[in-house]
Amino acid sequence: ARLQCPPPISHGNLLSDRTFLSKLPCFTSNHHFPTSPSSPRDAFTINLALRTTSSIMNSCIRQFTRLYSSSTNELALIKKLRASTGAPLLRVRSALREANGNEHLALTNLLKLNLNQAQKTSSRSTPNGLISISNLIPNRSILMLELRCETDFVARNSRFQSTLNTISDSIANYLQNLPNALQSYSKITRKIDEIVENSEEFEKIQGLVSEMSGILGEKLELGRGVVMKSGFVKSYVHGKVGERGESGRIGVVIGLKGGDNCDDSALNEVSRLLCMHIAASDVKTVEELNEQEFIPPIPEKLQETLKKLNRNQESGQSGAAVRVQDVLMSLNHVLQKDNHENAVAIEIDDFVKFDLNDEV
Repeated sequence: ARLQCPPPISHGNLLSDRTFLSKLPCFTSNHHFPTSPSSPRDAFTINLALRTTSSIMNSCIRQFTRLYSSSTNELALIKKLRASTGAPLLRVRSALREANGNEHLALTNLLKLNLNQAQKTSSRSTPNGLISISNLIPNRSILMLELRCETDFVARNSRFQSTLNTISDSIANYLQNLPNALQSYSKITRKIDEIVENSEEFEKIQGLVSEMSGILGEKLELGRGVVMKSGFVKSYVHGKVGERGESGRIGVVIGLKGGDNCDDSALNEVSRLLCMHIAASDVKTVEELNEQEFIPPIPEKLQETLKKLNRNQESGQSGAAVRVQDVLMSLNHVLQKDNHENAVAIEIDDFVKFDLNDEV
């Protein structure tokens, strides 16, 4: 019996279609396609192969479109959950698939995972971190605190630095919004839970630290904190990092009595150099600091005064040995000479140094 030829298909030139089919792996070795259909059997075989190939390709396209659509939705949810939790990509994707695409359930699971991760790291030590400094009242009051972590790698992480800035800004705003808050504290407060007396506000800060600990996979903890108040307050950060440039591994805050009525470049320069001196030395007390040699350079404005006071005949030369109290005496003389009638004798009130290498 003769085979009935199926109706021709609209795939263009039959020769080009046969040429295409002849290159497919399933037809290259076992089938021969003549340049023109010499028999109904050849035409039937060619048309059947073309129809089968077209059906398979359409099915693949439909499945790819369906998978791509679901993948696009999943990527959008992953991006949203990462933005809200900060969790790693693989953890977010795993939580989303376990929740069968339920965003709220995946968010709850991620928060639990972050908390569990923070609890696992609670027994580890935190020898690294950063120290942050914030001005509460310009030249009058400064907040300095530290946030510790396990490795220097995390300390350089932008998320860690952003968390420290957020905590520092939160505490600064808390103090500035309280009536007479900065006047109610003693000159120096060394514990953050004493600085933030409101338990709810302190719990928010602790919650932020625990959440970021789970995200970064290391133990994070609040270290020391200090609010320094005096007539004139200056700060210095060694090894500055981050965009704001207010964080580093060593932080120094110094308070000077009698500087509240002065706004002089020499006062700013001397206080800055004293902070750098403290950061580079192991000085512990004000008395010890007064007797130490002042590290050059000495401000030009004070060099002639030091000579006249006969504290050191070579005081105007670079590298001369001049005591800290000599520089302060010269500074007082210059301030009084510059018609600062209300200027009070300037002396070191107190200073605080935070170094991450210190054992807390």
